[in-house]
Amino acid sequence: MVKNIIDKLAKKRNIIKFNKALLNVIETPPIQSVEDSNVLVLSQVHHAAVKMSLIAIKSFVKKFGHCKIELINDGSLTETDLSLLQQHIQGVTIVEITDIDIADCPKGGCWERLCHLLKRTEDYYVIQLDSDTVTIGALPEIHQQVNDNLGFSIGGPMFPDPVPIDYMSQLAESWNVDHVQAKAEMNLVALKDLHITHYLRGCAAFAGFPKGSNLRTLLSEVSQTMEKQLGKETWSEWGTEQFSSNVMQSLCQGSQILNWPKYHNHGFPNYDTNHNGLSEYLGKVSLIHFIGPTRFSNDLYTKMINHTIQTLR
Repeated sequence: MVKNIIDKLAKKRNIIKFNKALLNVIETPPIQSVEDSNVLVLSQVHHAAVKMSLIAIKSFVKKFGHCKIELINDGSLTETDLSLLQQHIQGVTIVEITDIDIADCPKGGCWERLCHLLKRTEDYYVIQLDSDTVTIGALPEIHQQVNDNLGFSIGGPMFPDPVPIDYMSQLAESWNVDHVQAKAEMNLVALKDLHITHYLRGCAAFAGFPKGSNLRTLLSEVSQTMEKQLGKETWSEWGTEQFSSNVMQSLCQGSQILNWPKYHNHGFPNYDTNHNGLSEYLGKVSLIHFIGPTRFSNDLYTKMINHTIQTLR
């Protein structure tokens, strides 16, 4: 009881410190979207995460280099939001979520983002970047995958390599959990007709999709198959896009899960250090995804933002 109260107070304090630090991103210089780049960075943006998105995109571009940038307006962005984004990312393309063709895939839950990015692989190597990521180190693995036109996904230490779908289905069954991603993974064997043999269990927050991968039609086939297995209501739940992104990665020959903890989801699992600071991260970690449930479990996100703003200045 006492511990819960202390944890809640600490989380509240971390959120206050985070919001205060985040304001300083508007003082950093703008970046440029490079129209003739072969690499497209794509991110879906929500009103409450505009400044977070600027941190995510600016920190990534600083470490990666020139690229074209597209943002999907999820429908919540105001004119002030759009003006701020266009001021800080000069030449950025804003895509309205209502203009994205999802065909017979579910609506919402980031499905529009996945549909759009797979369509854009016709012309670009596409990197999906969530607004709650921060890049703090060099990205040689990303450059290598892009240069070789091979996919990648952020993940964890439990599944560093592709897993045979028969085993993944059996394993997901043993978890006995009700989350829709696990339900979908239990039914992976239903996708055998699509010639998927192994499954990359990653995270859609940071993922690269090869140019010319031609997966948009296959995405619809995956959606139709899984809807038959799980039912339309279940297949429309939050989390099915994450599973489907993993399936798309699994269908790309040479895709890999990025090395953990150099690329990791904060708290999934914990990257334990003996220091209350950045010393165990700088020079060792390249990118962190501050996933919602653990985002403010400590003040690391705030420290990363303060560090990033200093480097951007």
